[in-house]
Amino acid sequence: MKAGQSPGRSWISSNIPSSAGFPIRNAARPRPFHPLLLKQLPIPFLMLSLEGKTAVITGGASGIGQAIARLFAARGAVVELLDLSADNAAAVAEEITRAGGLATGQVCDVSDAAQVDAAFTRIEERRGRIHILANNAGIAHVGNALTTTSEDFDRVWQVNVKGIFHCLQAVLGRMASAGGGVILKTWLRLSRSSAFPTVSPIPPAKGLCWR
Repeated sequence: MKAGQSPGRSWISSNIPSSAGFPIRNAARPRPFHPLLLKQLPIPFLMLSLEGKTAVITGGASGIGQAIARLFAARGAVVELLDLSADNAAAVAEEITRAGGLATGQVCDVSDAAQVDAAFTRIEERRGRIHILANNAGIAHVGNALTTTSEDFDRVWQVNVKGIFHCLQAVLGRMASAGGGVILKTWLRLSRSSAFPTVSPIPPAKGLCWR
């Protein structure tokens, strides 16, 4: 981008407000990436096309999941959002659709294996197959070993660890029978550190999913 040139709407960034819209990839004229993303993404991904691929994103209605959904849609993927909030999932799906992409949102608590399997079944029936899973859903908790209850710890564990396992169980067989797929997971850098005593359940939960 030239000095003084405004990036405008032809650039994509996870911090663009919903009202500003975001670009959907045009196969004839690929969109450039926001300069901040150039430092975070490997070079091969900048040229990656996800045209014709179905991507399931857990926790896709906010934060990192929402940013992943926008980015995948910009690269041409059909996006399936799973989230605890029906309203938020519908809003993100509508935003992507208004911008020219394809997206659907549905409620799913990843800590519930039955809900996860039912959600993946609906997606497979609607889209034919699942090419990509972004295992992103997770919750936060603030509390140390003295203030964190067993219920607090169990909830973080159920979502941040078993939620990933439930999604893997639901998708691996489907991907294998369809010829393969890609599974991504997000993790927390502080999971490799013991210097954050006020978020005690999170480091072990995320650390377990690191490798």
